[in-house]
Amino acid sequence: MSTDTQFHPITGLQFTSVSDIPRIEGELSTDSRRLASLLDLAKDLNGLVHVEEILTRIGHTVFDMLRQASHISVAVRSAKGFEPAFGICRSGHLDRDSIWVSDTMVSLVNMSQMALLFDPRDVEGRTAQTMNDHRSGSSMSLPLNGANGLIGVMQVDNRDTQHAFDKKDLDLAILLGNHAASALERAQLQRDIEKMFSGFVEASVTAIEARDPTTSGHSRRVAAFAIALADAVGNVETGPLESWSFSEPELRELAYASLLHDFGKVAVSEKILVKANRLFPEDMRQVRDRFALIAAIQQIRLWQDIMASGDTSQAHAWVAKRAAHFRHRLDHAFERINKIDAAGYVNDEDAAWIGEFGELNWTDLDGRAQPTLTESEIESLSVRRGTLTVGQRAEIERHVQYSHRVLMAIPWSEPLANVPQFVEAHHEKIDGTGYPLGLAGDMIPRQARLMSVVDIFDALTASDRPYRTALPATRGLDILRMEAKDGKIDSRLVEVFVESKIWERPAPIDWMRQLAFGATPSPSIQQGHNCENHANCPGALVCAK
Repeated sequence: MSTDTQFHPITGLQFTSVSDIPRIEGELSTDSRRLASLLDLAKDLNGLVHVEEILTRIGHTVFDMLRQASHISVAVRSAKGFEPAFGICRSGHLDRDSIWVSDTMVSLVNMSQMALLFDPRDVEGRTAQTMNDHRSGSSMSLPLNGANGLIGVMQVDNRDTQHAFDKKDLDLAILLGNHAASALERAQLQRDIEKMFSGFVEASVTAIEARDPTTSGHSRRVAAFAIALADAVGNVETGPLESWSFSEPELRELAYASLLHDFGKVAVSEKILVKANRLFPEDMRQVRDRFALIAAIQQIRLWQDIMASGDTSQAHAWVAKRAAHFRHRLDHAFERINKIDAAGYVNDEDAAWIGEFGELNWTDLDGRAQPTLTESEIESLSVRRGTLTVGQRAEIERHVQYSHRVLMAIPWSEPLANVPQFVEAHHEKIDGTGYPLGLAGDMIPRQARLMSVVDIFDALTASDRPYRTALPATRGLDILRMEAKDGKIDSRLVEVFVESKIWERPAPIDWMRQLAFGATPSPSIQQGHNCENHANCPGALVCAK
């Protein structure tokens, strides 16, 4: 042990190297109780991954092995220096404002890379003012060394001047600090990995929504609704859902799957994603220009006819009248096409008219017959409900396969290994009519069934889409019930969704990050806020509408 105090004029300091672990362990081997406590600590730390859990476990061991220890504080190195990050006393955790770590001791530990023991009994005159302010009768500061240097400093205080720490206590604290440093570094690495992955997920969701601004917030709301529904299902005490429950890792897996359920849409043509009418705008312009060309050619032919007859006395009036009549018929047809293009539903009469009108031909200036409407235009205008043709809908549906393909390329950790499977199955139907695999009944994972219910509801009610207006919540619930009655989605989940009023449940502003780090409060008790337009609400992932 060295008593060199050249680093600071405060006396009462003892410096001990933290590298002499074998000697300290050898001396401790004769103390069976303390050795058993250390072995239990090492075993428990292997199963902990969160910083606060690790430091709490370390704290309890310190209090168990050092009877005079009253407070433990940890400062963690950051870009700003050493910042208080954790505090605990024998009666429980300290709030952020109550955590105290001596700047002087931290500075000395950082400079010396040694453990420090401050004993006021060795001080002549007065102790450091902060020591007095915190009634610290004795204090130990320990460097927490990771693979790449000092990652933090742990301070153990005795705020009872009658029972100061001694050299043996410091040796024991060094061992505990060694365990703490290893576990803390591992937890920080795990946290950094999770934070990086959470950032990837957030960036992915942003990329999805950038393709289609009208669905902004959809992925986050589906995730929040899915977690809330899973929480409600877990509280069901009778019936078929009684056995359904979701652990925290399973909730995190469900959350990531929900956030990424539309990831494959980045591979779908943007104009199909945002297609508002049956014809694309450029197609409608082509129809308009074609009709203008047909009218112009008709007028040329009228002039050719009148010139060939040799009677030009009433030529202008005659041509103008017939050209106007022809143009009126074309304008009427174009107006009807416009209405059909934007209609929510095409009735039998309009469908038949499109078929008949599409069979008409006109002759170009070279004498070749040309269709009034192309096959593609007829197909698009004949779509009864929605705006997508069979081929376009198939491309939209392929987003599930795109999602699965990309997500399967990610080396998921074991707790998240089912994310690709849940994403792939979220458009499957209970009766087997879904896609892409045609799964039915219990072949569809529970998590995918949850996602299906909330995905449909949010898509119907969240915000206006180019091809339809948003529905009120009551109408969205009616459609869920109809889908359940028709055997498309799980009727039991719909019942829980309706009874629990999941769509009105608030969610925390920082919900996704909390979930990613494993600090997920129960959705049923989370605090949120209300706004009038939850689809575009910037302050919460979900709010009551």
